[in-house]
Amino acid sequence: MQRVPALRGRGRAGFMKLLAASAAMTAIAPVEALAQAATDAPAPQSQLAPAADPQDSSVGLGDIVITARRREENLQRVPVSVTSLSTDDIQARSATNMLELTNFIPNVVAAGGGTGPSFGNYAIRGVGTVRSAIEDESPVALYIDGIYQGFADGALLQVVEPKRIEVLRGPQGTLFGKNALGGAIQYITQEPKEKFGGQLRMTYGSYNRIAVTGVVDIPVTDNLRTRFTGAVLTRDGTVRSLYNNKDVNNLNTRFLSADVVGKPVDSFSIRITGDYTTYDTRGDGNVILSVDPNDSNVKRYKAIGIDLTKYLTGDPYTNYASRDVFRRQKVGGVAVTMDWSVASWLDIKSISSWRKNALSNSIDRDGTPYAYYEQYESRHHRQYSEELQLIGNLPNLKWIVGAYLFDIKPSNSRIRVEGTDVPGTLPRNEEVRIHGTSKALFGEGTYNFSDVFSLTVGGRYTSEYKRTFASTDNGRPTQPLVVGQNKGNFTNFSPRVVLQAQWTPTLMTYASWSKGFRSGGFNDRYDVTLPNNGFSPYDAETMTNYEFGFRSDLLDRKLRLNATYFHALYNNLQLTASFPGTTTTFTQNVGAAKMDGVEVEGAAVITPAFRINFAGGYLNARYTDIGTAQGITLKSELARSPKWSYSLGAQYDVRFAGGEKLSLRADYGYKSHQQEASTDAATILQPAYGLLNARMTFTSANERISLAVYSTNLTDKAYLVVGNNQRGLGQGVYGDPREVGVTLTTRF
Repeated sequence: MQRVPALRGRGRAGFMKLLAASAAMTAIAPVEALAQAATDAPAPQSQLAPAADPQDSSVGLGDIVITARRREENLQRVPVSVTSLSTDDIQARSATNMLELTNFIPNVVAAGGGTGPSFGNYAIRGVGTVRSAIEDESPVALYIDGIYQGFADGALLQVVEPKRIEVLRGPQGTLFGKNALGGAIQYITQEPKEKFGGQLRMTYGSYNRIAVTGVVDIPVTDNLRTRFTGAVLTRDGTVRSLYNNKDVNNLNTRFLSADVVGKPVDSFSIRITGDYTTYDTRGDGNVILSVDPNDSNVKRYKAIGIDLTKYLTGDPYTNYASRDVFRRQKVGGVAVTMDWSVASWLDIKSISSWRKNALSNSIDRDGTPYAYYEQYESRHHRQYSEELQLIGNLPNLKWIVGAYLFDIKPSNSRIRVEGTDVPGTLPRNEEVRIHGTSKALFGEGTYNFSDVFSLTVGGRYTSEYKRTFASTDNGRPTQPLVVGQNKGNFTNFSPRVVLQAQWTPTLMTYASWSKGFRSGGFNDRYDVTLPNNGFSPYDAETMTNYEFGFRSDLLDRKLRLNATYFHALYNNLQLTASFPGTTTTFTQNVGAAKMDGVEVEGAAVITPAFRINFAGGYLNARYTDIGTAQGITLKSELARSPKWSYSLGAQYDVRFAGGEKLSLRADYGYKSHQQEASTDAATILQPAYGLLNARMTFTSANERISLAVYSTNLTDKAYLVVGNNQRGLGQGVYGDPREVGVTLTTRF
């Protein structure tokens, strides 16, 4: 294990410092502007509603409407640990992607994969994955409008005008198509509106950041509505090579979506959506953190006169890379959702989708002028899913039953260029092809015994099939290929039981017991030191989760306080392993682990113009049995499991006589130290860090024009988004340095 050395960020241009100072003014008086007091029948609304009359003492916290249980409900009455953020909440935090957003969500970590700015891994309550291989299925499910995204390439979503984002913690499956052992993230888009209108948002900021997003709603008839969204997101690189003066870790994204909703009769509606995104960037900026002089690979380079320690820069945003790295990706899909109201108590819903991803990239992991640790890849994914739901609503019983089919075919052709500066060492050519299917039946029902007590019972049966084919020349192109293949089935039943008490309209408590499941699979990396030359299976993992929580609105709805305690038993967990002297990684099973923790979230109205939001998480994740696992001990820390995480946001609104509004806001998110890799030999220790964002927004009286000055990572904190130690090099990719900018938004 290695600790990240102390590093400092680069200087910024003078005018950028002035902008940063202006944005810092928001720290003097902050907090979240929330909606007005809700009615008994909640309507969807932003937490950041327009500022109320400062003399109005009746203003309280509004309802937050979510769909965590596949129907619209007030978050305060849902027995799930969930964070929900509207598009206004996200804009107020100046977050542009999921990585930035999760800095402010307790017990949630998002990370890149070191392969490019669109790759994303997520960990919730210490459950996640650190690999970027195509055979790795994340235990945290990502959904876009109810559709499971089966590949991590593109999972680090750019936030382009969503309706809201929901983060659900703990096992999910009795209400969702795909099983999710650790939790789920729902990215929910806005449906076409009934009136013509739109929005144009333009941003200019540090590193020549230019972001333009546009949305237009066009109703064709009373029964046919359309919505079109487009975005162009660009930024220069934040990491520069001292070898050739080129920058990497830039942004160059194009996004387009079309959304059509038709309702030919009152009892039937159909929604057809299509989206297409391209990424064309110069890859990530991997930097060297340390060099192990005792590593055999480092010694081989030393023997031919190459001292790798010369390329330690001590700066998180410079390296000595000489290769022209790139990441070119095209991802898109089509979805069809149909709703049919059969009777007053029964709805039928169908969700069909098809998605495709094509990616080619060049990766320079070593950050030196040499071919010490590099890869070239061509990845392709194709997935299809179909989900059918029956949704019932009887006087004392609400229920849903469903069937799910998922089919995915990922492939990867890669060239591993590792140590080829040493005479006699040749690149290694590898190919992997996978076919996976998942079939499931699921259901859940909630019965109200009285106005206070209710019982929820659900279950999910899953049957999954996986087949893996892999081949390699092992760096000997004149020799026959080494071929490996494996296939198998995995089945599981996961139940869920919840006892809930709605003591008053503003106080709810619950206790739940649930199980989660992630199927096994097959390793595809050739290595003679591993069982079956690396083509070995790994088993499914399971989790049993106990959860207790309360949701409360206090002081005439001027204080919201929600808390959840959880205790999870994690069995046979899948762990990525790698060992000194090799870059080969594989998945193994660990005996067991336990997670105990707490999440607290809330908000408060200090005055009608001044409001705060807060959140905190505690996580005690530890191994209790390592079984036959290699590379860890019982004292090892689970990757991406910070013990403490918290955030605080504040907003102060000033209303002028003419109706204009000035909003001053600041947000701070903190995470304690965490490991960046799964095994002790490979891990890098990321020390505790905190990120501060600030924003000042002026909004016109008719709310059609707003101008914002913002700063992200205001204190210019250097922090890792991915890191590991392989082939004797500690290396990683750092999060974005301080940025400041201006955003103009117009609505029509």
